[in-house]
Amino acid sequence: MEELSFLLQNYSTHDSSAEADSHLQTSWEQHSKSHSGRGSLLSVSSAPSSDASGAEPEEQGTQRRADTPWVSTPSRKMRRTSTLLKMTDIRTLLDQAGTLHFDAIAFAGLPAVRSKPLQVLGQFLLEESGDVLEDLQKHGWVEDGDTFRSRLFQFLETIGSLYSREADHSCAHAVDVTSTMEWFVQMPFVTDRTTPLDHLMCLLAAAIHDVGHPGTNPLFHVTTMSELAIRYNDKSILENYHISLAFETMLKPMNNCNWFELLQKNFRQGASPCVNIQKYMRRGLVAMVLATDMSGHAKHVQKLHEIGGDEEAWLTVAPEGQEEEFVERKLFLLETVLHAADLSSPCRPRSIMLGWTQRVLAEFWSQGDEEIRLGLPVSPLCDRQAGLATVPKGQLGFLQFVVQPFYTQIAELMPEAQEATELMTQNKEFWENMEKDKATYDEIFPE
Repeated sequence: MEELSFLLQNYSTHDSSAEADSHLQTSWEQHSKSHSGRGSLLSVSSAPSSDASGAEPEEQGTQRRADTPWVSTPSRKMRRTSTLLKMTDIRTLLDQAGTLHFDAIAFAGLPAVRSKPLQVLGQFLLEESGDVLEDLQKHGWVEDGDTFRSRLFQFLETIGSLYSREADHSCAHAVDVTSTMEWFVQMPFVTDRTTPLDHLMCLLAAAIHDVGHPGTNPLFHVTTMSELAIRYNDKSILENYHISLAFETMLKPMNNCNWFELLQKNFRQGASPCVNIQKYMRRGLVAMVLATDMSGHAKHVQKLHEIGGDEEAWLTVAPEGQEEEFVERKLFLLETVLHAADLSSPCRPRSIMLGWTQRVLAEFWSQGDEEIRLGLPVSPLCDRQAGLATVPKGQLGFLQFVVQPFYTQIAELMPEAQEATELMTQNKEFWENMEKDKATYDEIFPE
């Protein structure tokens, strides 16, 4: 395939001169249904692309300094976001971004960022704490890096506005998953096998993975034959909706956020075949978001188990003639870490874990209330009255049957992920104690 040569390179840091690091049932089951691096590839001039005349493309909303032809003054909106990053309360929380200790609920609730937490986090991760966007422009993978940057951050702000504010699947959740995705992407096992473009793709997939979530699960949509169920034929209903809505939003001219069209469609380095970077980006985003469908969780865990931790199964460079297999394996890795980031709440410090537990319970029970109103059977885990007395049991089931087997395998591949499994063990002990005491919702979450 024409995009394959683009994918054969890895990276160890955002600095292209750096050396790469080496090597390295239950109701929940029912509910689950219902980062250039080293080498020569893309070693291009660090100057951004220009048109045939040598003139640099103009960017709407920016001004250029004649004495520094490749430096631009950010738009007013971007300057405001940069100012936000210097505010003490925001910076205190952002200093934890990309770790398991980042409190996305508190961050998204700050008045100064409440309308655009995804944009603020995205700028921090892509520019303040890393140089992903600089690398993309340096290697010539995007046309007009300034416009790309402006549109990208506008996209994140627009996507953030399409999330619910209060539900579990809120913009705060997207912020949390994006931060956790950064935690995974920084692990040597992942950096050895990815490029700066993959890094961007991972963060974008996390940002959009639940956009527009209605607060009800797939079973509800199938049962009610909702518009979304009809549109997507009962198959990965919500995941198809999220990725579709993200692209529809980006492609609307009125939103001024089409960063995608600035990715190179015919990139060539030396004698290598042309690479369609747009095609690869879309392929990756679609695959990653669809992989968050819980109905495929068991198969995903089984596939991860079958591949195992053999280094030969997770190559950093594609053998000749096996390019497609290499791409598929890389994308499976990225699907795995996004799915894991989406399920990370039991692997967080207790206070953060409990905050997400409250939110998911509220969303489940709200659906159950609606099902009762409609005269429908109440979906598993959605019965408010029963759930108020059985919170520990439900959380233990999710942790033991869904999260623990998955994260245990991930930690075998990525030793840094043991931090998550240690926190998970502590939270498991907490819920076991709560279950022993038959603690009710009000006892666990006193007002």
